[in-house]
Amino acid sequence: MLSLRAYPLPYIHIEPGGSATVDQTATTGVSVTVSGSSLEDGTSLTVSTMNYDTNQPEGTGTVLASRAIFFDVQVIPDSGVPLGSDVMVTVSITDASITSSSVMMYWNGLNWVLASHIQFIAPNTLSGTIPASALTGTPIGIGNPSLFTVPEYALGGLLALLVCFVAFIIFKSQKRLPKFHPHTCKNKT
Repeated sequence: MLSLRAYPLPYIHIEPGGSATVDQTATTGVSVTVSGSSLEDGTSLTVSTMNYDTNQPEGTGTVLASRAIFFDVQVIPDSGVPLGSDVMVTVSITDASITSSSVMMYWNGLNWVLASHIQFIAPNTLSGTIPASALTGTPIGIGNPSLFTVPEYALGGLLALLVCFVAFIIFKSQKRLPKFHPHTCKNKT
């Protein structure tokens, strides 16, 4: 049974210096800090977070183990003006299953991408940096690096390479050049 908890905070504001913070750790386990925004101080942002627990969002590739936990984060300026490509968001997630070997990844629409600046904060918090432009309702996964699979398109490329190699071997074995037999060649001088 799917159990979701979503908590939007409709009116946080960009502070002097281009940053804004919302802490929803008590409700969804997620805290979000926006930094580097060039939008006018006081611009309102809508930040919403969702905790999927171990229920992976549909259409986000395959995860090898059910121990992974999933969240969703959305950061959108109320003005409709994009935050900018250089604006970064530090997402901090607190959950009892997080350990020092956990990693944070986000779904970019094609595959899982490792967040940058991943940091474990004892006893059970993991933070990572994700571009604000990617957080438009973006699934985030936390787990052991081995839990996330190779993207499906990469597997297709490996399969195509294997087929080409086998075809080359078969072609080479069928197209044999005549062997040189020295005893049948005579010098005609």
